[in-house]
Amino acid sequence: SNPSQGGQSGSGAGQSETSRRLESAIRAMDEMTEAMRDPAQREQLERAAEEAGRQLEGARDQIAEDQQQSLQQSFADMSDRADRMYENQIGMERELQDAVRRALATRDQTGEVTSGLSKDQEERLATEKREMTSDLQQLQRDIQKSAGQFREQTPEAVDQLNQARDVISQSQLEERLNVAAEYISYGAAPYIAGSESAVTNALNEIGERLRQAESDAMGNDFSDDDNVERTL
Repeated sequence: SNPSQGGQSGSGAGQSETSRRLESAIRAMDEMTEAMRDPAQREQLERAAEEAGRQLEGARDQIAEDQQQSLQQSFADMSDRADRMYENQIGMERELQDAVRRALATRDQTGEVTSGLSKDQEERLATEKREMTSDLQQLQRDIQKSAGQFREQTPEAVDQLNQARDVISQSQLEERLNVAAEYISYGAAPYIAGSESAVTNALNEIGERLRQAESDAMGNDFSDDDNVERTL
């Protein structure tokens, strides 16, 4: 199943429910306006006021729930993607280390200098590195977007997002991925294999930061009146 599709469906249902409640509140206030014109209809006025209050409260609760689901889904999605990148990188680092051993063995046995990889392996690994660069760029954009969107609601989680972004910058992760792709594609994989551990460690730390951000976001309480009132 695709969690993003489920989240979109749930969000749509939530918006529909919120709209229904707000429409009910408006109808109730219209009834209040009508009743105010006739003092004899005081009882109807009181009922309309109570109904308007209930519907507005329900709409506020629904908005709070929608916000919480949106926040949690965003943070969980970023954390999951970082974990997948880390797992993929572990596999690539292992494959490149194996290539170095093969290249050294071939040199010792025959004197021939090779990459330790077949052409198909070189093409696949270079493609995977480029795809990881693209995934990292998208993750950076989403981190920045979420940091701005949820800064007031959950500052602790956003602090973790900012730390993850710092790791990406300080480790020069995007540049390392691009260089690795180029070296691998030109048959020089052994020359960058030694720097793969830095890539793996950076992705591991990014994943840890995003998992902590997700944990902080899960503990956030959107029932606070101020948070909801800003939306209303």
